[in-house]
Amino acid sequence: MSHSYVEIFQQPKKQNRQKISTSDRALAYGDGLFTTAKIAEGKVLNLSAHIERLLNGVQRLVIDVELSGLEQRLAELAKDYPLAVLKVLISAGEGGRGYSRLGCTQGKVIISIHEFPVHYNTWHQQGINLGLAKTALGVNPLLAGIKHLNRLEQVLVRQELDEREEDDLLVSNCLGHIIEASAGNVFWLTKQQASLATSDEKSTWLTPNLSMSGVDGLARQYLIQQLKKSDKYSVEIVEQKELVMSDINSMLVCNSVLGIAPVHKFAGSALSLAPVHKLQKEFTL
Repeated sequence: MSHSYVEIFQQPKKQNRQKISTSDRALAYGDGLFTTAKIAEGKVLNLSAHIERLLNGVQRLVIDVELSGLEQRLAELAKDYPLAVLKVLISAGEGGRGYSRLGCTQGKVIISIHEFPVHYNTWHQQGINLGLAKTALGVNPLLAGIKHLNRLEQVLVRQELDEREEDDLLVSNCLGHIIEASAGNVFWLTKQQASLATSDEKSTWLTPNLSMSGVDGLARQYLIQQLKKSDKYSVEIVEQKELVMSDINSMLVCNSVLGIAPVHKFAGSALSLAPVHKLQKEFTL
């Protein structure tokens, strides 16, 4: 079966814009999913993991799309970029009647390359000022974990953030459970666990349960795997409704583009950067 990729390059270096139909289901209903990756020195970091994420996503969302050859194509495109952000969006296709996909075309892949956020380098070293969001996420176990195109909750969180002084916000769901930051996953270390770093015992990092809400990011998955294998650390996935500031020693935000970034201030209270900087050195994303 022949297939092609719609490629949208938004940097001046290349221009290959193709039109998207007004009947495209990604545009009409947010019917699709996406992944975002970092390009460094002409290579897509963790490319195979991003492909696996897309394959799992189209399976869960029952999208008929041809992905053979995509990994090779992305690797070819990345060669021209020393540092950039790659976004791969999968649409469920065009047409159908109403919400029904009956009669719609096969899904398509939309590739775009963007400038790398320069402030991420500062965040990576100096840390993030993280506040508490007033906006809450919904609860939807059917879609939880998937980076689908229905991102209105994150848009509203970002709108709230744009009106505030912090760099990012910690978001809970409507049940009050801590879930994630606006565009990344979170881990934290209690003061009790931080004290174990000077002993022979493992210190345990905590991260939220995402079975009901949120996006299970690849950086989160990687960090969980590495912490489980480590002889210095462990990790626990928790359901927690609030963080007691006096108990928190350190916190981090992570995603595939940012990597691991420490939180230097959370809800107005200063946190220790050192434990996160150690993780950065040991577990390079």
